Amino acid sequence: MTMQPKVKVLMAQKDSTSLAVRNEELTLRQSASVMSDCTYHFIVRKWLDGGYYLKYSFQVQKNKSKFLGLNGTQLDIVNDTDVASIKTFRKEKIKRDVYLRPCGRDDLYLCFNQTRKLFELKTREHVHALKEEGCGMFMINTFCPP
Repeated sequence: MTMQPKVKVLMAQKDSTSLAVRNEELTLRQSASVMSDCTYHFIVRKWLDGGYYLKYSFQVQKNKSKFLGLNGTQLDIVNDTDVASIKTFRKEKIKRDVYLRPCGRDDLYLCFNQTRKLFELKTREHVHALKEEGCGMFMINTFCPP
């Protein structure tokens, strides 16, 4: 069962930094107009996988053939036709923070490193050990049309 797609911002929970796409590359963005500036957002689709888990895909709003995905062990923008890349994620809550986990790679979590000011893929053990230097993320609805 697929739910209606929405345009969202992927933002660090304890920071005003959001994950964005510029020139088909991942970048970071800090902006007061993040809710209404539709240039760098993702179209988020979610659905129930086998009736048990919610899965998410993050389509680049400006180029609908591109997705947020896992290219090997790196978070990247990947083509929708690239079958080797993981383009779906699940959410998991650990210690009050919400993390995205690439489907098929249950050992990796997307977190924001506040010290280094970047989104990273880390193991569950590393996420549990994080204190002030890292955190999960929010998926925030915007006013932008899909």
